[in-house]
Amino acid sequence: AGECLRRAPAPQGEPLPYPEGRFALLPRSVAKGFPAVWGLDSIGKVLPGDAGRILIIGSHGGLHGGDPDSALPVAAAAAIFHDAGRGKDGASLTRLPVLARRGMPAGVVDYRSARIGDARSMWETGWISAWNALAAERGLRVGIAVREAAALLRRGN
Repeated sequence: AGECLRRAPAPQGEPLPYPEGRFALLPRSVAKGFPAVWGLDSIGKVLPGDAGRILIIGSHGGLHGGDPDSALPVAAAAAIFHDAGRGKDGASLTRLPVLARRGMPAGVVDYRSARIGDARSMWETGWISAWNALAAERGLRVGIAVREAAALLRRGN
């Protein structure tokens, strides 16, 4: 394979842009008191207005540089990240206990079920591989689909 690539012609032109996105997955239900569910391809797309929402975030669930302040820049109703294969010593799970201490249920999506950096993929095919203690206290469990998890979190279960 390496030899074939070495002999292949050099690519021409520029790659197509792939902008990171943010989009509503489920609207807020004022009548029922349910928060909106938003998909964000990266934690860098979190905005102040995302406070109180359930966020499906394509970034890994690890703290940046081990800094607890990097867990999530807003007080979301809940957050689901990507487990990125969990990393060495569970590095991509380190946001979960920090968010539990901040009163936020949080979990991660199994890398085998959805693409990292792609909240739509997490929403469509993702299933949960780990939860923090606060989410577990609400009856959420490993193996459920992200859509089901969001529905349970919206109802406050």
